[in-house]
Amino acid sequence: MGIQAEGALPLKGKKVLIADSQERARASLRDLLTSLGATAVVHVRSASEALRCVRAERIDIILCDYHLEDARDGQHLLEELRHERLISPAAIFMMITGERTFRKVLSVTEFAPDDYLIKPFTTNQLLDRLLKACRKKDVFAKAYACMEGGHAAAALPECMAIAAAHPEYANDANRCMVDILLGLQRHAEAESLIQVILRRKPVPWARMALANVLYAEGRLADAETMLERLAASNPQYLGAQDLLAQVKADLNRPREALEVLERAASLSPDNVKRLRHAAALAARAGDHDKSARLYGRLLERTRESPLAQGEDYIALSDSLMAQGKHAEVERVCADQRQGMRGVPEAELVNHLMTHQRFSRLPGEDAQNRARDAVEAALSARGRLRAAPSAAIEFDLYNACLAAQLDDAGMALGRGLLGRADLTPRLRERIESELARQGALGRSAGPIVPLDQVLAMLGKLSAQGWNDALAAACDASIAHWSENGADDPRLQQARERMAEVLGRFGMDATRARMQAGS
Repeated sequence: MGIQAEGALPLKGKKVLIADSQERARASLRDLLTSLGATAVVHVRSASEALRCVRAERIDIILCDYHLEDARDGQHLLEELRHERLISPAAIFMMITGERTFRKVLSVTEFAPDDYLIKPFTTNQLLDRLLKACRKKDVFAKAYACMEGGHAAAALPECMAIAAAHPEYANDANRCMVDILLGLQRHAEAESLIQVILRRKPVPWARMALANVLYAEGRLADAETMLERLAASNPQYLGAQDLLAQVKADLNRPREALEVLERAASLSPDNVKRLRHAAALAARAGDHDKSARLYGRLLERTRESPLAQGEDYIALSDSLMAQGKHAEVERVCADQRQGMRGVPEAELVNHLMTHQRFSRLPGEDAQNRARDAVEAALSARGRLRAAPSAAIEFDLYNACLAAQLDDAGMALGRGLLGRADLTPRLRERIESELARQGALGRSAGPIVPLDQVLAMLGKLSAQGWNDALAAACDASIAHWSENGADDPRLQQARERMAEVLGRFGMDATRARMQAGS
């Protein structure tokens, strides 16, 4: 919805959400925005209330204070909104706060708010920032609509037109085109465009994009060299640090990767994805004390949040058990039961943690209890309507092997090899074990949860045909047709699959896909 010329009602038709713990601040902003023509202004005190509002209806503008009433702050809210993809590219997120601490400001900017306004500010300052943000969103409206509608490729000519007609937004348009090409895995085109941009001006984001191309193509040494230089010249560019750590981890240098993440964390300590990666790297490097501390911070940060993951409890328990801290493991198990109350995977996670505890204790009774826990975990897995994450499934696979439940373990391993969300490192470990057992054979088929099937179908529609993605969708729909017939997402997946098949002339393609499955 376009913004008018800078007249009496510049925000006419906009729906605005104000998130601020201070009632007076909320009321003041609400009165101002209403006077500027905002159609609806909702104000909340906490991140939890804000998330409920955003899930309930489309919001055009979010004005958020850093300090909110519940345990989550404005950065956490923005991180969750980005992670869950709850706001569209066309929406405006502006942080409005008195927080001036460098680390906290940098932490927020990692998640790309549209603006950051420091209190105190004047009405004209706020209006000027909103007008600028709205103007830019209007210019990119057609491109955003293509992207949001699952037609990313169609946004490319729109961005080219913006770069030609609006020189002030040319850098943003070029960056958008590069991101789209990377998402479409059109790496050669992305690299060509990036090189053109770099010849004009060596902007850090373009150097980062080129490193992403190198990484995607498996040119790890070249990517590492470029990222080392970028991180040295732009130490506050934390995305470069994250990718550098991933490259070093893929090159099997976990301690070096961890050092990189620790440097980034010294500037922005509460990024959930970075915390999780650092904790896993510490465990991989054998530093279980550091791993436990990092997982503890991660669980505290994600408590009662969509960013929480059951595998984090399992990993924390494993790090504590490696140190012989049995009493602390008991506490973590109690926290897991409380923290995952109502989560479908909670019972499965709890049984896996029980297996972890008893499998490391001496005596026949402990080993019997460990095996019982694995069998209970398999039963809990069978009652789930959607597959758990690949990380939890991998933990169950390992537990089966440890308990000498080889048939169940091999079946889980073959199923994991077909999953689209399996990391290359876990894939390599599973393939090695299955080959050793002579059970590699043909994959049992890629089975992923229905919400992921829908996302993958959207990716197929937006980015073009991909045999592996299509096979994963097809096998998963067939699996859940037998095991989750009452799930409303199943019919959505069937209808979406039919649309994609029709779009790509899929009679022949489906036959090819099924023949290769």
